[in-house]
Formats: sequence, C-alpha cells, structure tokens
Amino acid sequence: MTGRDPPPRYRELLTAVLAGEPMPVCPVFAHRHHPAADQDGERLAEATLAWQARFDFDLVKLTAASTWQIVDYGVEDALDPDDALGRRRITRRVVTVEEDWHRLPRLDPGRGFVTEILRAAGLIRRALPGVPVVATVYGPAAQAAKLAEAGILAVHVREAPEAVAAGLRTITANTVRVIRALADTGIDGVFLAVQNARAEAFTADAYAGFGLPGDIACLEAMWELPFNILHLHGDGVHHGLFRHRLPALLHMEASPGNLTPEALLAGGGLATGPSPWGVLSSGSAVEAFAEAEALLTRLNGPGFVLAPGCTLPVCTPEANIDALVAAARTWRRDRANRLR
Repeated sequence: MTGRDPPPRYRELLTAVLAGEPMPVCPVFAHRHHPAADQDGERLAEATLAWQARFDFDLVKLTAASTWQIVDYGVEDALDPDDALGRRRITRRVVTVEEDWHRLPRLDPGRGFVTEILRAAGLIRRALPGVPVVATVYGPAAQAAKLAEAGILAVHVREAPEAVAAGLRTITANTVRVIRALADTGIDGVFLAVQNARAEAFTADAYAGFGLPGDIACLEAMWELPFNILHLHGDGVHHGLFRHRLPALLHMEASPGNLTPEALLAGGGLATGPSPWGVLSSGSAVEAFAEAEALLTRLNGPGFVLAPGCTLPVCTPEANIDALVAAARTWRRDRANRLR
C-alpha cells in the first residue's frame, strides 16, 4: 500500500493488523445486547445485521443473552427492563447445594435453546460473507457462577472443590461441543467471555485451580478458527494466567486496576477502547471522538483493534458510536509513515 490508496477493510484489515502489518487506519467494532430479540434465532440475527448495517464495523459479534448457555440446564430467566446493558435476570438457579454440581446433565447442542443461537450464527454468516463473524461463548466458570445462587460458587470452591470440579468438567464438555457446533455454522471465531478471573471474585491461585482448566479447554477447541477473541471481564483481571492465550485477540477494559494497554499490546494482539460507562455513553460525540483519538495516538502500531472494553449500554447515542468509528477510520500519518 502506498500513498493514499484506500486501506483494506473487514477480513483483510484484521488479518493484516493481527499479523503485525502496519495499516493507516485501525480495525474497529462495538457490541451490545438485543433484549427480547435474543430469545429467537431469526430475530437475533435480524437485530445483529441491523446493528452492522448501521455502523459498518470491521468485525461482527453475535451477542446472545448472557444466559443462553445455561437455560438448558433448567435455569429460568426473564427480561430485565431496568438493566442498562439489556441483560436478562435469572429467576431460578439449579445449584444450591454441593450435590447439585454432580447432577448437571450432558447437553446436546442440537437440542434446546442453544439451537436458536446456532441458527442466528448461520443466518448472519450467510448474510455477511465478507465480514468476520464471532459469537459470544461464556467460559465454564462464568456459567457456573450463573448456575449457582449468589456467592455459592465461591463457598463451594473453598468447601467442596471436588464437587465444583465435577460440575465444571460437565460444563466444559458441553461448552466444547457448543464451540464445535458454532464452528460448523461457518463463523470466523469465538468471543470467549471469562468473567470471574479478577481479584474482586477470586485470587489468581484460586481461579487457576478451578476455572482456568475449562477456559484453556475452550481456547483449544477454538484453535482452528481464524479470528478468536479472549475477553477478560472487569477490573483487576488475572491476565497473567492467560499469557499463553493460544490464537486469540485479547479484549480487556482499559481500567485503573488492569495493566496499561501499551503493556498488554506488547504481549500480542489487543482490543480495547473507551469505557462503555464514560463519555461514550453519556458524553457528546465530540468528546467520544477525542477520547478514541487519544487512545489511537498512544497505540499507533500493528496488533491493535479499537473496541469499547465491554458491552455498550443500550442507551449509548448512535452519534457517539459514529464518532468512535470515525476516529478509527481517520487516516493517521503516524501509522501511514510506517508503510514507507
């Protein structure tokens, strides 16, 4: 690429940036939940495609309900109109005592609610053949924290580790089957959401003992897909546990308790960006552009993808998302100079 030729987009741009090739623009994506629509495969696909048509991101993330992998265990949930992120509220859990971990069933991804999300993945893949598509999968420990009553998982990890381990083996095997079924739809990767590998939930040693093996098994199942993302959720994450994260782009929040984006980028591909709870959702478009521009100035090398650090609130102004995309797509002299 020379002069001011248009840079590649979508798959070509992501491939180049993640391979370490400098590009004068930065890949960009953002995601949100789609309340109510996420209970039906066709409606979820339509909502996701409409989101992509509106903003034209370089990567499309299929964001199913946060409970999509656990309802087939018997969990019950309901739409929560007060949740700013559009998540569902769990109304009935299935783990209350230690023995419940042993009772978790083997699930078939060809049956139950999971089939709705597989259908959505296939519809999106066929509608967007030139755009990388990734689907959110929650890690086994993240699912376990939703199967149990609040606080029960931590108690059982301390007092009944063998029972938790048995349950996580079941959850992990079920999740690996889901990942393989998603791969069969033709999508490009998995967005593996690891939600409990952070200081507020567990120490690094505790999480390494019970949660990390399931996450690694999922990462290994994702191995052959070309555009995988590992999302470490929250502040104070135990990123060191995932230093050998296999073929996955690291996605984290640029928050005070996490390593700086510069330090994280030195270890491999990184996706991060403005906080979903800052000016991106509550400020002006001018402020949103300035925040994204400042981060792009700091992280002007290959391997970086601009994306909010987590799910956007459903009330995020479209003009602010436009500003995020505009900042990423602004031809940057500091990036372009690296091409010469």
